[in-house]
Amino acid sequence: MKKILISLTIIILTSCKSYIANYYFKSVGVYDNEIKLEKLSNNEKEIVLFGMHHIGKKEFYNDVKTKVDSLIKKDYLFYIEGISSNFSGKTNLTKEDSIVLIDLAYKFRKILGKPLLYKNMESDFIELFKSKGIKIKENLIKQPSYAEFGLSQKTAINSDLSAEEILKIYENKYGKIIMEPCDYQTKFYEESTCAIKSQKKIYDEVILQIRNNSIITHILNEKKSKIAIIYGKNHFIGIKDS
Repeated sequence: MKKILISLTIIILTSCKSYIANYYFKSVGVYDNEIKLEKLSNNEKEIVLFGMHHIGKKEFYNDVKTKVDSLIKKDYLFYIEGISSNFSGKTNLTKEDSIVLIDLAYKFRKILGKPLLYKNMESDFIELFKSKGIKIKENLIKQPSYAEFGLSQKTAINSDLSAEEILKIYENKYGKIIMEPCDYQTKFYEESTCAIKSQKKIYDEVILQIRNNSIITHILNEKKSKIAIIYGKNHFIGIKDS
């Protein structure tokens, strides 16, 4: 009887988590078939906002590609999202390179309270939800690469910050990140056992605000008058308020 009750409890908790997750996905547009673009303009620049999410339906991303193609033909320059590192684009990482990258991942997990990268050294949100027992209602895929959307170095620039830059800004504001033995009790792609407190405040300031400032700086210095920004939706709240 006890085993049955435990099993029922697990099923109920999992079902509840799945319901909440699916309700959230629907409310923020993860289940949308089309992307809704926003347009901003003044006397100097025209800006189109592509509010993205890192997982979505294939139909949604097909619509993104169609609209990207349309704006490329109209000579829009795209600003793309992506926290890079000093090793980005390097094909043959040395053992020393890998150690530095893993150290960066540990430090990010320390300040955010959750992994920035997963076992394959990429962000895999679908696998993350599955690992927590969440059953996703719709058939979702990871956001395709910018190249799959038809963007290239000729039509897009990365207006984001590097991991090294973000950590430097964090340490200038909050002090040096002190790693503890408990930080290494789990792998860098697993949940932390001793993250810094107040992650929500840190996330808003580090992952949103300072990266938004980078986008705004690029816009102010941009010579082209037509810009399209293809970023996660959360970034646009701060950008539109600036």
